Amino acid sequence: MITLCAVVLIFLGLLFLLRGSFVGIAFGLILLGNGINLTIFAGSKPRLGMFAFVDRGAATSLSNDPVPQALVLTAIVIGFALLGFVVALIRKVAAIGPIDGSFMKEEDADE
Repeated sequence: MITLCAVVLIFLGLLFLLRGSFVGIAFGLILLGNGINLTIFAGSKPRLGMFAFVDRGAATSLSNDPVPQALVLTAIVIGFALLGFVVALIRKVAAIGPIDGSFMKEEDADE
């Protein structure tokens, strides 16, 4: 079930990214990042009711692997920073206005 949710999030993220609107790109990045994080977490096969840490002297077979959880937490922080950068970039592009690409066509005609 977790894998199905991850696939749906990744698919929706790619769909929003391909739409091309600035808001769609921002939502697409959020959904794509969350889907990938969920995939990493589901790949670690977490056990219900088990913690990533154990007491001193306890059996380590009763705990979950903490590395995927640390990777997901790091990815969440990086994804949030990326989202902030994308939002700032979108605001700057919206303030500048549309970019005219006609200057590239003139240079190609001279060669």
